[in-house]
Amino acid sequence: MTMRSLVKGANVCIQVYFQRATAKWVSVAITKSTKMVTSPANNAVVFETAGATTKLYVMKGYTSNTVPLQSSQASMNVSQSSMVNGLISFTFERTLASGSVYDVAINPIVASTVQWAYADRAWPAVHTKDGSVKVLFASTTGQDTKDTTALSLSDPSASMKYSTALISAIILTTMILLGLVVTNSSGKWTTVVTLRAICAPAKQHPTFFLSWMQDIKLGEAVVVGVYVGGLVAVGATVTSAFPSAPLARLASLVAGHVALVSLMFLMLPVARGQHWERIFGTSHERIVKFHRWLGRLCVVASTVHFLVLWLVQEVDVLVTDEYGSQDAVPLFGFVAFVAFASLSLLAHSFVRRACYELFYYYHRVAAVVGLVFVMLHSPSCLYAMIFPATVYAVTALFRLGAYWNKITAIATTHGANSALVILPRTCETAKWVMEANPCAFFWVNVPSVSTLEWHPYSAIITPDGESMAFCIKASSGAKSTSDSPSRSFGDKLVQLVADSRAGTVDVVLDGPYGHPVINFDKQTYDSVVLIAGGVGITPLLSFVNRCHVHKHDSNRGLALHLHWTVRTPDDLLVASEVMFPLPPNVKATFYVTTAETNGAVQCHTGDYVAYHGGKLVLDEVLNVERYALHDKVAVMACGPPGLVQETQWYSHKCRFDFHKEVFLF
Repeated sequence: MTMRSLVKGANVCIQVYFQRATAKWVSVAITKSTKMVTSPANNAVVFETAGATTKLYVMKGYTSNTVPLQSSQASMNVSQSSMVNGLISFTFERTLASGSVYDVAINPIVASTVQWAYADRAWPAVHTKDGSVKVLFASTTGQDTKDTTALSLSDPSASMKYSTALISAIILTTMILLGLVVTNSSGKWTTVVTLRAICAPAKQHPTFFLSWMQDIKLGEAVVVGVYVGGLVAVGATVTSAFPSAPLARLASLVAGHVALVSLMFLMLPVARGQHWERIFGTSHERIVKFHRWLGRLCVVASTVHFLVLWLVQEVDVLVTDEYGSQDAVPLFGFVAFVAFASLSLLAHSFVRRACYELFYYYHRVAAVVGLVFVMLHSPSCLYAMIFPATVYAVTALFRLGAYWNKITAIATTHGANSALVILPRTCETAKWVMEANPCAFFWVNVPSVSTLEWHPYSAIITPDGESMAFCIKASSGAKSTSDSPSRSFGDKLVQLVADSRAGTVDVVLDGPYGHPVINFDKQTYDSVVLIAGGVGITPLLSFVNRCHVHKHDSNRGLALHLHWTVRTPDDLLVASEVMFPLPPNVKATFYVTTAETNGAVQCHTGDYVAYHGGKLVLDEVLNVERYALHDKVAVMACGPPGLVQETQWYSHKCRFDFHKEVFLF
């Protein structure tokens, strides 16, 4: 869009050119500020392509019923209005002084603010693009002057197509640099950053807010702070790029860009791989909480963006015409919003645990649909999503190699509720044993159960250190639920093993993954207390066997205190083949909650495993008096949420370093 002006005496003649065949109206206005709507109201010159008419309208608001035709058109004299081959041209003359109460006076030697806008829908539709520019209508010669140079009315918001992606890149780079510094450093300060939470845990039943605050370490809080600072920068950039935007439009734009940044970053935690361990000293299951939080923020911001556009700005969200200065296609954005919002609903923990297959498959399909349409929504989204989409795609390609890790494993059942899968001794399994971190896990796929489903299971290092095993527990009695359509992956796998005459099962493995917050390779402890409940024994048993196999200097003299609580005596034998006999440095105490008296069960070696009847009393196990005054103690826990929560509270009370294994993806 260009403007020419001619000042002659007390009048100014203004001519506007604009090349756009699809435009339905074009407007220019001399205003007192960068906002189109002011108090008192000013007018705008509006050219409508239907009829090629140019008229004055009063800008009393931002909705269609608040821009009435000015009752008197006498303050403007239109000399030419036309649209030929998509070129819009209109010329009008007015006085430099205010010709009506709605006119803004023009000082020919001082730059005036000119607001411009156009739309591809009939007046008074919401503009497709708008902007403001300072225009000097004449020089200071004091004579009749004209400006014959076209003044380009540029779009000040054009930089927003790239700025959000650039700010996000700066945020991510800062996070990576901070992560590398902490991961590759040593000293007390790194221990504080990686192990200390920002608030004390509750003993039981924490509130929703406290339940995630108690698990945010100081280092993670710094990362969150960097992210929040980035969001503030994005909001400030959007505000500065749209200085004349009304509050509703500004809210919609800021919410849209916040949703975009959230979408970019929520893809990174699910791009699983060992890169997170190398950069941040953590692994996929540790940062997946950020995926959930960012997902919620993305949906909330997207909802605000959508509702303001639809209800306040009255934008038709079902059209494919480009809208606004960001060249956004409303329909594509609406499809992406529906995909992500519905995905968020089905990702609720209740649905995820009760109908995992529904959650799993819908998550995959809806995510692809949402990503495709959000990238089609606007150039800003396309540029911003290139990097996270590429990272996810590259890690996915690397994970495809897991399909070649197909192994025929020995599988046995224990009762109707659990199965033990032991991998054969091979060079590959021996390599995994040496490379795996403490409490490592694998993503396990069983083709005979499901070709597409992958589930995380803790890998138990075998006592000889040459292979690994997995203990899979069914959510209920597998045989009793064989006809139920809602059986879990564990139910089906246990049933498969129970029905197998060969005693083997083919498994496909992706891993090892996992990295505890306690770095046992850098930190030396005198005692490690292991608290397990039910099948939560698996990562802790792997740690026990790993300490026995990896006899580093840091492990010499390490005392392991294992406390395992189960429902029935038989549950103590779910991993008997890879558990007993325990190494000599392990002091184990077992508890059977349904037993009224002490007793013992016979394991596969013929030895008897003694247990205590009743519940585990944590304050008898976790207290400062049990250990030497200067002992450095670490606590690891895995099991039911209540048990782990109470263990975390006692560990904090005793100032013991604490780590918990959680697989509630």
